[in-house]
Amino acid sequence: MKFINRLNDIKFNNKLVNNLAKEFNVSNEVIKILFSRGITNKTDIDQFLNSSINQFYNPFQLSGMSSAVSAIQQAVKDNKKILIVGDYDTDGICSTAILYKYFESIGKKVDYFLPNRFADGYGLTIDTVNKIVEKFDPQFIITVDCGISCYKEVDYIKSLGIDIVVTDHHEIPEIIPDCICVDPKLQSDYPFKELCGAGVALKVIQALSGLNEALKYTNIAALATVADIVPLKSENRAIVKHGLANANSLPVGVLQLIENLKIKELSSSDIAFKIAPKLNTAGRMGDATVAFKLFIEKNPTEILEILTLLEQQNNQRIEAGNSIYEDCINQLKNQCISDMRAIVLYSQSWHAGVLGIICAKLTEKFNRPVCLLTKVDNVYKGSIRSLPGIDIFKELTKCSDILVKFGGHSGAGGLTIEESNLELFKQRLNDNIKNTYDDSYFEPVKYYDFNLNKEDVTIDYIKSLQVLEPFGFGNEKPVFMYTFNNIKPERLKNYPNYIKIRTDKLEIMTFNLSEYYDSLLTNCNKNVILDINIETYNNRERLKGIIKNLMFEKLSTSVRKDVVLGYYAKQLISPTYREFNNIVDISVNDIESIMHSNFGTLIVTNSFESYKFAIEHFSNHIINYESYSVKDYTGSNTLLFMAKSTVNFSNFNNVIFLDDIINKDYLLGFKSNVYLCSINHDDNMLTTLDCSRKEFGYYHSAIKITNAKEQHSYSEQEYFNLIKFNSGYKNLKFNQFIFVTQVLSQLNIININSQLDYYNISINNKVTSQLNNSSIYNFVKLYKETH
Repeated sequence: MKFINRLNDIKFNNKLVNNLAKEFNVSNEVIKILFSRGITNKTDIDQFLNSSINQFYNPFQLSGMSSAVSAIQQAVKDNKKILIVGDYDTDGICSTAILYKYFESIGKKVDYFLPNRFADGYGLTIDTVNKIVEKFDPQFIITVDCGISCYKEVDYIKSLGIDIVVTDHHEIPEIIPDCICVDPKLQSDYPFKELCGAGVALKVIQALSGLNEALKYTNIAALATVADIVPLKSENRAIVKHGLANANSLPVGVLQLIENLKIKELSSSDIAFKIAPKLNTAGRMGDATVAFKLFIEKNPTEILEILTLLEQQNNQRIEAGNSIYEDCINQLKNQCISDMRAIVLYSQSWHAGVLGIICAKLTEKFNRPVCLLTKVDNVYKGSIRSLPGIDIFKELTKCSDILVKFGGHSGAGGLTIEESNLELFKQRLNDNIKNTYDDSYFEPVKYYDFNLNKEDVTIDYIKSLQVLEPFGFGNEKPVFMYTFNNIKPERLKNYPNYIKIRTDKLEIMTFNLSEYYDSLLTNCNKNVILDINIETYNNRERLKGIIKNLMFEKLSTSVRKDVVLGYYAKQLISPTYREFNNIVDISVNDIESIMHSNFGTLIVTNSFESYKFAIEHFSNHIINYESYSVKDYTGSNTLLFMAKSTVNFSNFNNVIFLDDIINKDYLLGFKSNVYLCSINHDDNMLTTLDCSRKEFGYYHSAIKITNAKEQHSYSEQEYFNLIKFNSGYKNLKFNQFIFVTQVLSQLNIININSQLDYYNISINNKVTSQLNNSSIYNFVKLYKETH
């Protein structure tokens, strides 16, 4: 993994930066951030820092707005039955709510329709038109957040004698509807093209009744603007800033949701990570109307019922998402990620409403475009998410001959495909991307804004950057790279997969990175990208850093010898006598030719001597440095010191061992090419182990003491430290502990329960056996006798 400073490629005129910082009364860092985001002249800086309602542009500059206003006003005057047609995401819900509440405020009763994701699909379809005509019998339709690509459906609506105005914000297709259309991306003099659907609805109200009326709805539009991931610049920034300032006047149902989420002062981050997921849940699980009613319902009892239902649906969404994610990980276990340039997975039973979320999660994990598909009405439908620089819409277009339909943009899309074409699509998508984009697009790179030095870790420094709020897409919150070593990580008592790290001036938290615990104890620099927040505790402000990304540098020194030998002894699995014969002996010179790209090779070292050798000879080809286990999932070339297990080895085409392999059965089931270039022949690896019954009794007793206390730990090393502490036996060695527990486990004298974030040993008191009944024990005993 690489960490890259976003500001590195910018040559700053320090005198200009200083002058601008003084003129606008901000820090130099703020000016540098603005420069990096293309805001470089005084006018733009002033508008950004002092964003106000003055940045609400003239709505009549939007193409079609004058005609739309005339048509809507005439429909109201003629008392026509008006129907608002929206979409099932937060933007569609908020867009519908804005127009609905506006018409309500002028005394005009209107109907609304939000499509069901599964029954109706996105936008207008002929079936949807027939449904709404039968249900509402409208005379005038206004679309929000949809419609610009529905020219056939609009023609059909007009043929039924129904007037229609389309308001949308999506990309303009080759053919647009033959009706009044308002979309900022249509050719016009409007100075800003990036409004969301709710932003366009806001402009319609501004055109109908003036700016002061439109300002009443910025708080709703702010929710949609953040949630729909449109750039928080120019007018969008003004909408969100004004909306957040007036959040207390949000509809009562939304305010109750905010209270339930324990949000004290609404921020753009709260919208993105707390509010929007809840509102989107309704549409993802089927009926977006549930979330919409929060904007129009005033009865407290009804609001409580809506929120209860939303919470139930959100739990269902989380459960469905977790199940799909786990299924995807299991499908990928035996596939080589380093070979892939896109991941395509499918199932007959996945919930279609959450596929986009899981696509994004897997894209982040594996650094590959990800497509997930599930069976719906005898075809497969799904979502796809891409990486920066890889235009996934173009790649879908190349496969259009085998797709039923598809849509989207450069970063994401949706598609429908026949079952018979799934494997062909998977192969062609991979081949096309591989032939179009080189390896650099798939190398894991994370960006940050500033290097954080100890002297910068102050509340005033972090507060100086708050002038950049509200944060969101196109105006991301600044993040920092911070380097530390020689720390003692602590697990939170009630949340053991959360780890707290205390440095000189900063408390740092990691969430769901428990697998890094042992690695954090090693002697190397740890580079982290941090999101730093100011918290108030007991009326005192303090800083807390949240780790977004973590990267280890090369080890400075080895860990304890008994720990190194202990993980080497993990190769002592039960011999099957089906020896793994696919190991190829190679020389040092051969390794250069094997590592011909930055992907696909794992070098495994089980001694510090071989680790240093690898750094000296192959560091130009190594992307990641890991200890204990491979925690990078991208298949990038990795140097691993002390392998706990072979988990994630399947992500590599080539696995090279630089130390003798104790037991080749350890490699059974490997599909990778396995090479041995043994530069370290240490006969002490096993000869230091004690095979005496007395020694086994010594360790069994220590385990029994801990077992009686009903204590468990989270890894082998932590459990070893626990039994050492509980028993008071100071001479316990980790390598002997591994040997003893593997033998006793094979004899069924103990049971080892080892899972992620959990390690425990239980004793089977009724089982007795001779040590020489263990093939592992006999293997070591014979090894000691012959070496």
